[in-house]
Amino acid sequence: MRCGGPPCCNRDTAFAILRDVSQHRNIKLAAVAAEVIRSVTGTAPAPPHFDPPRWPASPASGAAHRDPFGEL
Repeated sequence: MRCGGPPCCNRDTAFAILRDVSQHRNIKLAAVAAEVIRSVTGTAPAPPHFDPPRWPASPASGAAHRDPFGEL
């Protein structure tokens, strides 16, 4: 598998390759992706930058129920 230079596949193909390597080696896909980043850039990948979901308070607490996706 070639890394660096001009892209040799689209993102769906790249994801399929990561998934196959992950399953074949029995390691998490994120760990495979992190190793690709380390091998190409020479540095560790940046930490994820997503916000964890904020779930509504339980009905037992007396707080009003809010749908986390804003559909209610």
